[in-house]
Amino acid sequence: SAVTTQNIKVLTTPTATFTADAGICQSETAQVDYTGTGTANALFNWSYSGGTPSTPTPGLAPYTILWNTSGSKTITLTVTEFGCSSLPYSQTVEVYPVPVASFVSSSPSCAGLYDTITYTGNAGTAATYNWSFAGSTTPVLAGQGPHNVSYTNPGTYTIYLEISEYGCN
Repeated sequence: SAVTTQNIKVLTTPTATFTADAGICQSETAQVDYTGTGTANALFNWSYSGGTPSTPTPGLAPYTILWNTSGSKTITLTVTEFGCSSLPYSQTVEVYPVPVASFVSSSPSCAGLYDTITYTGNAGTAATYNWSFAGSTTPVLAGQGPHNVSYTNPGTYTIYLEISEYGCN
């Protein structure tokens, strides 16, 4: 009977792991760092849910991604090297909208009477609202409102509003 032996070479399958920021503000970029086992010679097939990477064809070097819209964004990677392909690896980045600090008043108002200030921006009720009603008799107020503000003397007054939500302001 005939017997044949043959040596075969089994190559390492690369891994496609990476780290990415879990949450960012819409005006920021997400940092992505490849942590898998592929080398610089591997083919990296990235997908970024409509995001724009800082380099046109990112490989294993760290890079950033920018999304123009808020929401949950999925980054997926498959790595192929020496004909061996990794399983796809994915991570989700939550892109939070930048809160808009806008409001309207029932102005013009009359001295000694209340002027209603109504928030018109996009932040939710859990956001932190930092209102300042310079020159008013109204104490510092928190929350979305609406707020009733009174001024003793006639004149022009500045109302200041800063909002922070999910670390975005």
